[in-house]
Amino acid sequence: MKGEQEESYVPFREYIPAGQSTFSIEVPLYFADREFFFSYCTLTPRIFSDQAAKFELDDKEELNQVFKYKIYYKGEYKDGLPLYPGSVVISNSETNPLNIVQRINTFFETKKPAGLAHLGVFMDWYDLRFEYADATSWDSFVRDFMAFEYYGEPFNEETHYNVLPESARNVPGANNYLFPKSRVSDVMDNLRFRIFIAPNTNMVFSTDSQFLAMGFTPSQIGKRRKYLKLKMENNLINEFECVTALMRPSMTIMRGTQLTIGLEPHSNYFFTMPFEFKITRQDNFKNINYRIKLAEAMQEYAQESNFDFNIAYDTVTKKFSFQYPNNSAFDYFVITIPTELSERLGFELVRDITKDTRTGKPVRDADSFNVDEVANEARALVLDTALVVVSDYYNSSNSTAGMHDAYLTALYPTSTGTSMEIPMVESCHKPATMTMSRTLATAEGFVLPKFRLSRFLDNRSFVNFKWTQGAYISGILRGKKVPQV
Repeated sequence: MKGEQEESYVPFREYIPAGQSTFSIEVPLYFADREFFFSYCTLTPRIFSDQAAKFELDDKEELNQVFKYKIYYKGEYKDGLPLYPGSVVISNSETNPLNIVQRINTFFETKKPAGLAHLGVFMDWYDLRFEYADATSWDSFVRDFMAFEYYGEPFNEETHYNVLPESARNVPGANNYLFPKSRVSDVMDNLRFRIFIAPNTNMVFSTDSQFLAMGFTPSQIGKRRKYLKLKMENNLINEFECVTALMRPSMTIMRGTQLTIGLEPHSNYFFTMPFEFKITRQDNFKNINYRIKLAEAMQEYAQESNFDFNIAYDTVTKKFSFQYPNNSAFDYFVITIPTELSERLGFELVRDITKDTRTGKPVRDADSFNVDEVANEARALVLDTALVVVSDYYNSSNSTAGMHDAYLTALYPTSTGTSMEIPMVESCHKPATMTMSRTLATAEGFVLPKFRLSRFLDNRSFVNFKWTQGAYISGILRGKKVPQV
């Protein structure tokens, strides 16, 4: 009909993790000039979705759905209690650089602090010709192309490999092969010593003559600091710093000054970059799967962050417990997890897990999941909530008592009490509307409005909505084109 306003419809179904109160809807950018309102909206506890999976009603695609959680660490080291106690002392009579490398690697491996996956510093070597070789990997380069030139014999696993300390062998980029025995110019001109320094660690040393002889330049070693100490720093939190000597090494070092090397944290306070823990919907139902897969993710992350932490699960008490190292230098250490994962592991939406709160409460496993009680549990949750208000996260208004966001709609328990939705009576009134800002557009050509859910507590306070289990919110966001004036 001529003059009729053009309408648009955005169906949606979004998952709201336990402990969270916001959700977003992808609206096509070409709809952004419309006024939108919720023509239908329903909020359903996740437990019904879990019940469907238990009844084997979900197809493989849904069971293979992946839940993703971001986890990171933060903490501080205790003042006056060194993380890296002791220093290695190398006599001025030591003239063989390979012996110096061996002393450094052996000392810091034996002094590796509890709670760290790798030693604080180690040395290896590199061949510049690898960058121009046809080898597919460093292993292939050494084993298939260079072994005879390096060692005068075919590659031998027992004598030519696993020369690094055990905790250094899986550091990304580390070279675990024996230093070449050949001293011909073509080999020596291309060999370079390397120093690997652990994340958030400084190597502090007393003199530079040995490192200069090994091919490191004054610019790489740096200037003397207070107390006449030299320092090579790694301010990176999630990776080793690899310093490759710029010059060819000398295999005989002139007698000089005694060398003392120690380590210290670069910063006593730290936040690591987050890592991602994944688990499928199918694996989600058994507690032991969380223990196995989360332990694997934490151990894999230890190769980057150097923090060696773990998680355990007691099959009798059905409690999860994060494992902290017995190291008094860790004055305060926190494992930060999302609220959804926190609830699933028995930590009741607590995000920061400390040594004192490392053990959660008993967690119901799939074996004790009673499908007959699902409706009763959902009904108790929904009726206790009573009212949920949906508001525009990005726009404020003073039109609704107790809240600052712009009101959009309200959800009430259904007649069965197992979900919440917009009641039919609301269709008798003009709905509250919102407009979209194109500044919220995503790279995929969508506007991404954000909505907040709020509820009342028994003391009449109006707070962000939180359930101790996830929920699905679905419905129709309906838009009408704004008439041009």
